[in-house]
Amino acid sequence: MKLVYLSIFFLLINQFVEAQELTIQQMAELRSVHNEGKMQAFMDNNPGLNAKVVFYNSFEKLSPSDSLLFLLGLSGVRETRDEDGKLVYYKLFETSTSTNYRVRTIFFDGTKMNVERINEIRKEIVANIEGGKSFESQYDKYNMDERANHGDLGWTNPEALLEPFTSLVKINPVGKVYTVDIPYMNWYYVAENIAAPKELTKKKFLKVSLN
Repeated sequence: MKLVYLSIFFLLINQFVEAQELTIQQMAELRSVHNEGKMQAFMDNNPGLNAKVVFYNSFEKLSPSDSLLFLLGLSGVRETRDEDGKLVYYKLFETSTSTNYRVRTIFFDGTKMNVERINEIRKEIVANIEGGKSFESQYDKYNMDERANHGDLGWTNPEALLEPFTSLVKINPVGKVYTVDIPYMNWYYVAENIAAPKELTKKKFLKVSLN
């Protein structure tokens, strides 16, 4: 008899968990989310749901589950379960692609050193690196900010940089040491592209679950 009661109990628990899913109307609304406006409208129309925007990009190391999610098309909704067994829904609503560059810099602060001296030092740095000294050694000796990784900016969309940095990143080949002046910000750099450009795909998802 105790076994029967336990079986009924677990059956009821399972039915309760299964019931925690979106309604037909909510699912139809979720499937219609194809842009920022539709995403916001869904969130406004369903304040009782736990909904938020999450991002994935092609440079990330994705788990097998997240890799499947990344392959989701604009018309699909992926259903999965979290660690508590609750249904979670993912709806892709935006995909963008950009060319990213890997660049490192040695920074000079024009408010702390005059431009004439900065230019003298930068000329020396370029000659040193071209003569065989490492970029890292010159960074350790001259850099004037607190950036980690010896000035490595990581994979960067050049459109996020200030001109003329944006243009110079795009036209300089890998391994070429060049200088960048942004005088209206008092920023001066020695820079080097350290890897060939790569295409980055970024995807935005609406992640939805019941509270």
